[in-house]
Amino acid sequence: MSAVAAQQQQQQQQQAQGDGGIPIESLPIAELGRIKKTLDQEQTNLIKNYEQLKLAMGRFVRSQKAISDLKQTVVGTETLIPLTQSMYVPAKTTSNDKLLLAIGTGYYTEKNATDAGQFFDRKLKFLKARSQELEILIRQKQQQAKQLMQVYQQKVKAQAEQNAKQLGN
Repeated sequence: MSAVAAQQQQQQQQQAQGDGGIPIESLPIAELGRIKKTLDQEQTNLIKNYEQLKLAMGRFVRSQKAISDLKQTVVGTETLIPLTQSMYVPAKTTSNDKLLLAIGTGYYTEKNATDAGQFFDRKLKFLKARSQELEILIRQKQQQAKQLMQVYQQKVKAQAEQNAKQLGN
């Protein structure tokens, strides 16, 4: 192994240990397997949360588009108002500036189009920040899992070689 590769591996091991952690090389194979399973579950949960954030961001972007479309609508135009994702009711626009926003479970507020747009901008900004944090966490978990698998494979290989030597004697 080259000196650069050895140094990189040592840095990765130090990162995996964190502050005062146990070196993963000292753990038995069974424990490494349990840690790998835990890391995989954490990754799965983080990815699910990330996907949920992306879906919420999409809803807010569609809401912003709906506001801009409403601003361009002529008062008195017939339209369909969504009550759920699959149920709409016919209506006529009486104002293209007043909106009723769902701001939480069962809570609504009336806002003008500008304030509603600002509300969605704040929500999008918040969700983007959270999704960026999750992306970083996901990458860290993936890196930890990769390092763990390298050590796991090394230990399995070493054990297989040891078993082969014992059988050969």
